[in-house]
Amino acid sequence: MNSSYIKMTRDELKIHRRDNCLRRMTPCNYCLEDFEFFLLAHHDSECPKMNIPCNLCGEVMCREDVTQHVEKECSLVVETCVVGCGVKMTRDELKIHRRDNCLRRIAPCNHCLEGFEFFLLAHHDSECPKMNIPCNLCGVVMCREDIQPHIDQNCPEKEIKCPFAKYKCVGLMKRKNLRNHLDEKRIEHLELKM
Repeated sequence: MNSSYIKMTRDELKIHRRDNCLRRMTPCNYCLEDFEFFLLAHHDSECPKMNIPCNLCGEVMCREDVTQHVEKECSLVVETCVVGCGVKMTRDELKIHRRDNCLRRIAPCNHCLEGFEFFLLAHHDSECPKMNIPCNLCGVVMCREDIQPHIDQNCPEKEIKCPFAKYKCVGLMKRKNLRNHLDEKRIEHLELKM
């Protein structure tokens, strides 16, 4: 008799094959594939369907999903701000940083609605043609782009020459006083014109 064999009855052999034999086929609890029992522990350590936690955030998922989770989703992965400021922080912190704090994020001008890097907005405000500013002569508030035409054509405080200057009238007055000048100098203007 060979010492590696054990004698069993048929019923004992059925029970052995079903419950104790190391070569019995046993399904993996995760992927449901069948393996010989003695290989199952090794398979479990590599089974792509086995649930394991992410090493960073602890979220539990299938082993096969961990790589993609870390590359694209894990909130605790440290990344560099892609907007260009170079700061490094977790993905969750970066979402808030890019939206609210990054000096290189694109933000609209409150006046012309054009987009600028946030750190350039203050400089842009000093030049924005749509920003309301007061006329430096009369104080009326209007868009920066309208100030010069206003001063040249309508500002009541602008000093202007008399329209009869081409006839040698030397009158220089604020636009708001032109009507009075023309009324007061009507006779002189007529004489100059002749």
